[in-house]
Amino acid sequence: MAVVEAVIIPAGTTKDLFRKGTGQEDTFATSDTEYKKTRQHTNMHRGGEFEQGSLVIITDISAPKAFFSGLPTAVVNGIVTNARATFPAYIDPALLLDTWLNCVELDYREGEASINADPLTRFSQNSGVSGVIGGSNGGIIQNAFMPSLSLDNPRILEGGEDFSVRLQTMSSFDASATGVNMPIAQKVVLSTTELVNVRT
Repeated sequence: MAVVEAVIIPAGTTKDLFRKGTGQEDTFATSDTEYKKTRQHTNMHRGGEFEQGSLVIITDISAPKAFFSGLPTAVVNGIVTNARATFPAYIDPALLLDTWLNCVELDYREGEASINADPLTRFSQNSGVSGVIGGSNGGIIQNAFMPSLSLDNPRILEGGEDFSVRLQTMSSFDASATGVNMPIAQKVVLSTTELVNVRT
């Protein structure tokens, strides 16, 4: 089982994940505008906790990220609604990925306690990067290659125990002329094992 959330986070901002479940209202990192979370945003049933009576082991945390040479024409509430691409000048997906993974910190928290905080480069879905770059008008690169684990020790959570993942940009990069300093969609995945499942 994996618990997943995807958010839009511009450079220079902080966002707490897994605080709202599907069907609940949430806000963006840079705006008070509310939107309703769907299964495309998260598969959490309750905000900030697993169901009462459940027992869950978190075995790994990953933050998979891919960058493309092209940008979608339209994005609504973090969901691409028009995949027709535009190609801003000077976007280098490999350089952008390296900058982003070393600029953003992922902080896994239980209550107010920080349990594991490191740059995103430590939380790749797999280790290394892979991709194909065909020039300024085509290419992809992502942080995924071989299996790895980011947690030294699994975390055991009882239902109702508060947890979250905080994404915080440790430094801001100004690249407005290249289209790089835009809101970026980031996904975080908690790999879990349910010892006790109380959902019906």
